[in-house]
Amino acid sequence: MQNLPLKKGGYLPVEYFIDFLEFLKKNNDLFEIITYDDLPWGNDFDGMNNYPTEYKNWKRELAEGVRNKHKIYVLLQHDVDSFPDRTMAILQEEQRLGIRSNVMLFNRRIDRRHLKQTGEVRYTDYKIDSDFLRQLQDESGFVIGYHCNAYEQATFNLIQAQEIFEQDLTQLQQQYQIRYFSAHGGVAGPKGLNNKDIRLPSHLNYSLRWVHNGRSVRFDGNYSDGGFKNPHKQLNNRDLRKFVKTWRQGQRYRILTHPQYYHSPCNPSEKMIETEWLREVVDFYHQGYSGSVWDRIYPSSLKDLPSVFR
Repeated sequence: MQNLPLKKGGYLPVEYFIDFLEFLKKNNDLFEIITYDDLPWGNDFDGMNNYPTEYKNWKRELAEGVRNKHKIYVLLQHDVDSFPDRTMAILQEEQRLGIRSNVMLFNRRIDRRHLKQTGEVRYTDYKIDSDFLRQLQDESGFVIGYHCNAYEQATFNLIQAQEIFEQDLTQLQQQYQIRYFSAHGGVAGPKGLNNKDIRLPSHLNYSLRWVHNGRSVRFDGNYSDGGFKNPHKQLNNRDLRKFVKTWRQGQRYRILTHPQYYHSPCNPSEKMIETEWLREVVDFYHQGYSGSVWDRIYPSSLKDLPSVFR
């Protein structure tokens, strides 16, 4: 299994996402950033039913004043599918701003296109700054999780995928405190199965929580930029600012990003640039306008806007 270098890419200016982080920080009287470690799990490992006890605990804490019902709770998750250096750059900005996030890592990354075309697993370079990630985890409250691509690595063998899952987890846990995992979208197998169809080894059922893609904790709203370059996806639904406008106080929201999509200079395809909001964002940062595309964005459902939004 040969290791190959990564190719270049990027669809949105990285400043667009950094300005979003600045927006969250500027309005921290309204927004509270949370991680999976902040959720009141108790002994709830019932991922099959979307962790019902955890959600009841969360609602009770809001009702009893343990949590501020006037806050909007935001969880950031980064799936590090490729270009790890771009993730590291965003994490440095989050560290600077005091914003914590959840970072989902492969143990090994495969060449997706090659697998899809040939059915052969071929590994690529996947250079992670482990020292920096451990620092974020140990000193700044970031959460590091496993991004499961075991079914692809097993060339679509579910039994072998369980073995690879355990191997990946063991290796990652030598460096990080892995308590959560998410399934990578990846290449579907001959029967349409994918990484989300893997069965968790039974002895991990009460030590590891599956938090996205296949099973998930509950949120009042979810955003994902996943499949950004998929021609069948509706890019109109990928405007993060539009999602932010739906937020309500006392509710919690998850934003899942793939940091490889954010890079300057960016290079969206001609088809992508036909989408009005994306063209607006790219033009704004390309032209070097002052301010931010987030300057006049606020949750439109708020009745009494805090002063920072006026």
